[in-house]
Amino acid sequence: MKISDLKFLKIKLKNHPTKRLKMEYINKPNAIAVMVLDEKEEKTLLVDQYRPGTDSHLLEIPAGIIEEGETAKSTLERELREETGYTMNDVKIIYEPKEALASSPGYTTEKLYVYIVKLKSNSTKPLDLELDETEDLVTKWV
Repeated sequence: MKISDLKFLKIKLKNHPTKRLKMEYINKPNAIAVMVLDEKEEKTLLVDQYRPGTDSHLLEIPAGIIEEGETAKSTLERELREETGYTMNDVKIIYEPKEALASSPGYTTEKLYVYIVKLKSNSTKPLDLELDETEDLVTKWV
């Protein structure tokens, strides 16, 4: 595999503004993450999935890359449905970011929009997950 074959990660070089050195960084699309709370705000819904960076399964809040032509909000809607089975009709947004966080500015351009939503009713049953071909995850309330 060549670096040019990478789908999401693009390695770039930039000249340091005051020193004579080249700095490496990853040019990566922005993303969203969503903390899903139950109706009483006592539990959160996490996804359990394998991550190659740790070579292990991790519990995480649902998240995903903002695809070309999408907004952070439309990505929230898509990822919520795909990874949790819930739709925007099932939840109330209780925190919506005004701007994105620079997740790791030392080595990536990616910025992260973090939302917090809560179920309108704990009796709401999620739909089946609609996972991408590279995703293999399960949800877990903790």
